[in-house]
Amino acid sequence: MKYACHYLMVRFTPYPETGEFANIGLVVYCQKANYFASKFSQGHSRINQFFSGLDHAVAKAGIKWAQRELDALAKYRNDKAFLNVLKNLSMNAGGLISFTEPGVALVESPAAFLDQKFADMVEHAFTKEPAYEQQMTRRVRALLQSRLEHYSFKAGKLGSDLFKVELPLVQKSKFGQVEKAIKPLHLGKDDPQQLLKHALSWATNLSWVIQHDKSIMQPSDILVVADKPAESQVHGNTKIGMAYREAIKSFEKLGVSVANVDDTNDIVSFALRH
Repeated sequence: MKYACHYLMVRFTPYPETGEFANIGLVVYCQKANYFASKFSQGHSRINQFFSGLDHAVAKAGIKWAQRELDALAKYRNDKAFLNVLKNLSMNAGGLISFTEPGVALVESPAAFLDQKFADMVEHAFTKEPAYEQQMTRRVRALLQSRLEHYSFKAGKLGSDLFKVELPLVQKSKFGQVEKAIKPLHLGKDDPQQLLKHALSWATNLSWVIQHDKSIMQPSDILVVADKPAESQVHGNTKIGMAYREAIKSFEKLGVSVANVDDTNDIVSFALRH
């Protein structure tokens, strides 16, 4: 049996004048199934990536406000006019939090729909890695182009005839020797398993390159430029902090150079190294 479910995105808009927002939550209501539930982003590193320099407490307070509003509405979910109540959720906390107009979907399981839609629309499970790492690559490329007298990095494939790994920023000598290679890597995640899975996948790729590409002189000629989760999580005794530290260790064990995406001087120093 399929149910008609209404869903609303919860948006965080700290700077209303720019129109920029981040999806931070999802609300699902299905009258026939007597289902009303919401789900919110548990970490704030993704929000901080959207709005750098923003106080972490602002996003946290906004999410708590939205959760309280929805908890207060839950007791009215059997009301015939409840859908109209949801449509009126455009009122927000000082412009920080807003709700979209309800969308409709036919689903077999409202709970499964909530999880999948949340992954797609809030966590961006379908595009997160490629899209964000492309942004990081553009950022690093622009930095090097502005700071280097002669910029000669290009996309390149390294490895062997059996298996090649594509890296977005590779500098070669006129003899074809790899002088430097840079891989931007998105580690600013809220899920420790996703963070480690992505990092270890790239550690395996780079290990293959180091072992099988004869044009690479030494592992330290490869630089991993990574972002990271929220500062409070990185240094705390949390799963996400432990996952991040293990991820960095996996590259350091290979002898690969590592820099944070915000450490522009370290990135430029690597590029200038002879």
